[in-house]
Amino acid sequence: MNKLFLLLGCLLPLSLAGQDLSRYLEGAVPEKDGRVVFTREVAAPGLSRERVFARVEKMAAERFQREGILYASDDEGIVICHGREYLVFVQKALVLDRALVDYQVTYACEEERCVIEVTRVRYLYGEDEPERYLAEEWITDKHAYDKKRGRLLRGNDKFRVKTIDLVDELAKSLQEGMPPATREGIMIAPVKAAAPVAPTGPVSPSREGYRRVLPVEMEGNFINMLLNGGLTLAGEETTLDARWGGVGYLFDRPVVYCFAVSPASPGERYTLTWSAPDRWPGFYREVVFECRALFSRQLSPGDLSNEELKTTGPLPCMHAGEIITTWVR
Repeated sequence: MNKLFLLLGCLLPLSLAGQDLSRYLEGAVPEKDGRVVFTREVAAPGLSRERVFARVEKMAAERFQREGILYASDDEGIVICHGREYLVFVQKALVLDRALVDYQVTYACEEERCVIEVTRVRYLYGEDEPERYLAEEWITDKHAYDKKRGRLLRGNDKFRVKTIDLVDELAKSLQEGMPPATREGIMIAPVKAAAPVAPTGPVSPSREGYRRVLPVEMEGNFINMLLNGGLTLAGEETTLDARWGGVGYLFDRPVVYCFAVSPASPGERYTLTWSAPDRWPGFYREVVFECRALFSRQLSPGDLSNEELKTTGPLPCMHAGEIITTWVR
């Protein structure tokens, strides 16, 4: 049924007829390490990185709503969102041809500009029993562009065109969210790759042997990792053995918390390091969270509702910190 639906979709009268498709041809869908990665740059002359971030965060809250914002860090100048909407190919009386598209968009804010990166593009196509299509297998030059004839392939073309239009529309939405005084000077242009965001504040510029990831990009079950590995809490002058912990959100910020038997404080800036046990089969051997302290609290018997726990010995101190960045190896 779905194959038939796809075939009929190819034969439907498309709105692409008579349209200038030159901007959608060869090279219009860039790939990086085998993945489709769209990038756009929006210039914001005269704006600091903090002001660019504030505008991006406001726009993201309006477009993607609260549940669509996966990660936002003013220290890193990064906002990551999940988008889910329809690409409408044809909408006429008794005819509706559309696909549901999922994607991830990252806004990397810098002084006087923001680089937008759109990845993880997926489609659901078909009304009754929709089938899933990956951008990497559907809209790339290999699958959607006929190099010999210099044209787009029928059926794939509408997905490719509408996806590129969506990426451009995301850039346009950000442009419209900029202050009126700078709107005239804003430029929207494709770039080959998103420039790396320079670490700020307490973020280490590099850690030899590690790679930097965002909390939302971590792989594996962190609860299982905590149960099987060790935790070390380290400030500028203090190193503590930690027990138990977890990751989550507090005040809309990504946080990691842990419990240390010692009441000593790690300070305003500290790292929490998870180390894998021997023969650990998981993704990482070590994870280092660079944190900014949110609060520390020494537990007392009155904090516990379970009477049995009150007699287990010295109660630990709980430390919760905002995750500034994460390093893994």
